[in-house]
Amino acid sequence: YYYGDNDGYTTVLNSGAITANGTEFAVAIKATQFYGAITVENSGEIVADSTNRAARGIVTTNELGQTNIINTGDITATGPGSAVAISAFSTGYVYDGYYYYADIAIASSGNLTVSSEYNRATAIEAQSTYGSIDILTYGTIDASAYERAFGIDTRTVYGEISIENHANVSAESSTEFAVGIRAQSNYGDISITNYADVSASGYSLTQGIVALSYYGNAFIINNGDVTASSSDGCSQAVALRSGTGGKYTSALINSGSISDDGSEYSVAISATGGDSF
Repeated sequence: YYYGDNDGYTTVLNSGAITANGTEFAVAIKATQFYGAITVENSGEIVADSTNRAARGIVTTNELGQTNIINTGDITATGPGSAVAISAFSTGYVYDGYYYYADIAIASSGNLTVSSEYNRATAIEAQSTYGSIDILTYGTIDASAYERAFGIDTRTVYGEISIENHANVSAESSTEFAVGIRAQSNYGDISITNYADVSASGYSLTQGIVALSYYGNAFIINNGDVTASSSDGCSQAVALRSGTGGKYTSALINSGSISDDGSEYSVAISATGGDSF
């Protein structure tokens, strides 16, 4: 556990093997900073296993400042509760008309494996209030859960999201929905570029790649194979929506293979722009 404040920084550099076993919570690396930068660089193998509750591989929380996570090691997180391989949260704030951002950047080339027996599983999650999010992935991403399963899940309120994916992504849920790659911004543009295979299979709503902006543009470039299948609900292989007001753009450029199989409602590509909300 690493903790910093007072305009300083929090840094974790790890090249060794880390194992966290707990009956309740199991966390391998946790870094927290109030006003300053967080840097986590990991090249070692990480295993987090919880007997009764939640498991986390790498967790960062930053109120104000840049967060950088660089991972080249394999991360496994398992437990009956929620399981996450890489998790980054930031806040930022507005004071006297000035915006103070807390951006997040994650680059991962290791194999990420998360599984939850009774709850949710997410390989990479990044959330910010006032901050942009940048994700670069290689390796493999595998998320399986009893409830919701996400390969990459990114959300921000005021900020842009950029995702470049080279990892084969698999998200599988037994009872709820599954999403391979999701990016959502309330006030900001979204750009997703995919070069690999993305597969999502779930019980209810299932989506392969999703880009959603309420007041911004949404762009997806797909060069890989994207599949989505739902056993008892709706499915969308690729879905993108841009903001209201008629001045925002929703655009998909596809050179890969897109397939969709929904038991009730199946849409291979769903693209909506302008006044959709």
